[in-house]
Amino acid sequence: MSIEDVKLQGIASDSMGKRAAILNGEMIKEGETIGRVTLAKISKNKVTLLIDSDQYTLNIYGEEPQ
Repeated sequence: MSIEDVKLQGIASDSMGKRAAILNGEMIKEGETIGRVTLAKISKNKVTLLIDSDQYTLNIYGEEPQ
């Protein structure tokens, strides 16, 4: 799996302010891993992912991965 295969579909937060991201149709929390992708951090409008040892940032508004 590469960063091009990962789609950020949404970011949700509960009443306590805890966030989860919807990646490729699955809701995951910080620290969780799907395949080779680890969700390192969730911010208001973006997520930071680790794929193997490479770090990427995806923006909810569809900007290109960094």
